[in-house]
Amino acid sequence: FITFEELNSEFDKLNIHNNVDSKEYDYFITKYIFAKIISSDIMFVKYDERDLKSVICIDHAFCHNVPVYLFAKKGNNVTKEIESLCEKVIYYNEINDVISEIKKLMKNGELKTNPNTLKLQ
Repeated sequence: FITFEELNSEFDKLNIHNNVDSKEYDYFITKYIFAKIISSDIMFVKYDERDLKSVICIDHAFCHNVPVYLFAKKGNNVTKEIESLCEKVIYYNEINDVISEIKKLMKNGELKTNPNTLKLQ
């Protein structure tokens, strides 16, 4: 799986920050980020409503059957449109809330994976 934080660190290395007019941004998104997303089993996203990159990546994951599990701090405004692209939206106060929820999903066999890649054991 891939976390959005991993993708975001790649953006940071190239100094690309929500500049949709940037040629470097377009190249990086299409050649690196989208390829990483497509080959992933699951995508975990720590959501920040001000971050355009996460919305673009969530949409792309959805289009390629990569389940997205979105973690949003309580009080964040996750729109219905974004929520509809996600397998599950988990609101949290502390990071331990997220870890507990992932463990619960795994224990119950409810953590879905991309049907085009390997299944979780």
